[in-house]
Amino acid sequence: MIQMKENPNLTKIDKTQPGLKDLFRLTQPKKSWLAISIVASILSSLVGLAVPMLIQKMVDKSFAGISLQQGIWVVALFVGQALLTCLTIYFLAYTGHFMVKKIREKLAHQSIYFPIPYFQIERPGELVSRTINDTNLIKDFVSDNIPTFISGIVTLICAVFILFYMDWKMTLIIFLAIPIAAVVIVPLGKKIFGISKETQEQTAKFSADFGQVLTASPLVKASNGEEKVEAEMNDGINNLFEYGKKEAKVIATLNPIISVVVMGIIMGIVAYGGYRVSQGTLSAGTLIAFILYLFQVITPIVAFGTFFTSLQKVKGATERIMTLLDEPIEDLKSGEAVLNTKGMLTFESINFSYSDDQPLLVDINFTADPGQTVAFVGPSGSGKSTLFSLIESFHQPQAGVIRYGTQDIADLSLQEWRRKIGYVQQESMMLSGTIRDNLTFGLAHDISEAELDRVMSLACGKEIIDRLPERYESLVGERGSLLSGGERQRIAIARAFLRNPDVLLLDEATASLDSHSEKVVQEGLQNLMVNRTTLIIAHRLSTVVEADKIIFLEHGKITGVGTHQELLKTHELYREFSAQQLTN
Repeated sequence: MIQMKENPNLTKIDKTQPGLKDLFRLTQPKKSWLAISIVASILSSLVGLAVPMLIQKMVDKSFAGISLQQGIWVVALFVGQALLTCLTIYFLAYTGHFMVKKIREKLAHQSIYFPIPYFQIERPGELVSRTINDTNLIKDFVSDNIPTFISGIVTLICAVFILFYMDWKMTLIIFLAIPIAAVVIVPLGKKIFGISKETQEQTAKFSADFGQVLTASPLVKASNGEEKVEAEMNDGINNLFEYGKKEAKVIATLNPIISVVVMGIIMGIVAYGGYRVSQGTLSAGTLIAFILYLFQVITPIVAFGTFFTSLQKVKGATERIMTLLDEPIEDLKSGEAVLNTKGMLTFESINFSYSDDQPLLVDINFTADPGQTVAFVGPSGSGKSTLFSLIESFHQPQAGVIRYGTQDIADLSLQEWRRKIGYVQQESMMLSGTIRDNLTFGLAHDISEAELDRVMSLACGKEIIDRLPERYESLVGERGSLLSGGERQRIAIARAFLRNPDVLLLDEATASLDSHSEKVVQEGLQNLMVNRTTLIIAHRLSTVVEADKIIFLEHGKITGVGTHQELLKTHELYREFSAQQLTN
């Protein structure tokens, strides 16, 4: 079977309930950065806690007797706190960007090495959303929320001790309000987690739908489908809007509760503290310092609400990322080396289906000798292209063996095996970039311009290069849109020449071309086929009548094998095809 492997980074991660520990284990940021930022955050919080004490002394002394040295200390405290805060923000922001970088690298690796069947179920737009949107949530959380949380924890603990030391009676007023608020805040936090998870799912779906529409814009316009597509897009936008409203309702409920609790605590402290000052049991400086410390307690508590809201969103994003990273991917390098450079390609009793109730290929048996040309002919949907997918190991047969020489291709290194194959499709894929980029894509060594000229000449495409001012540095446009179909096919043939394959797969390589372009491309293909095992899929019989062997497929089964002349005598449906297409 195709060599697959799991992501090794997930072996120690709880995939059902991923948390911050799992996130940090996955990304492995430098501990020194975290240590510096945490220490700086703690020191910044401790420095900030010293300010109310100085203000208390200044108020109690009515600002009399304050020395220059004390004034310098106050300024130094503010400057020191600012510098420490700067360090905290920088190192945690750096850590956040580093973590996002690591996650995006893993997601990019995972996406590139996913097997072909994965993309027949999942849509690329959703992968893009996971890689961009979900990781941005994590970056913002680490850069913005964690620094506030760490400094808030330190400030809260130290401030509470100081408040108890200053006046334990007033401090109890604060603690009476916290359990009351928690009864409402905790369930709302869980509600936000669920809404956030659904919002990200809908965002990924919308990204996939929108990307598909943009990719298929010629089809949309040619089919007068603008209104239908716009309505579908608006439905997706409205779904996101509805989830946004749900989140807004929860946050709108959460924030006033926190505000009421905060104002209640402040009013209670001011009222009770004012009474104590009037009774002479508390100094005015101590009350002011207490209120300042109270704000240092309240600010983190309010920030904790934001932190835990963001944490729920990050947990949802992390769960989705973990799910993606848990998918098996192709292992290109493990497996046997390919022993034969010119081996016989053999299908032995191959059965294949995408689903159990719909067999696509049934009991397929044939051989292709080294240097032989084998053509596959038959009605649309008979399984011809599926054969090529099996040869490329894009899919695995449910039964049977495909051999190259004496080796089962399922046991071969995918990387080595695919190096043996050249694949020219009906509409050859091209990447945005230059002609050189497309010709040399996937090759491990540099290619000289002389070599490029040679393969373009063999592909009957040298005149394409000669008429372009930038030659091989000419841009091809999005998916090769700046080139004609015939030009794209000749570049694909030249690319196959550069790969120097032993096995050549031609999947209706001239089917979409006009007669002139077909003639030129066919000449290039004939050059490419010399001394190579060639398998051809063709609807036009004129392109395969000279094949050494023609295999006729119907409903996933081989119903005829032979040369053109032999099948004319023995196969009725082939004879019909021939009568319809060939005049001579």
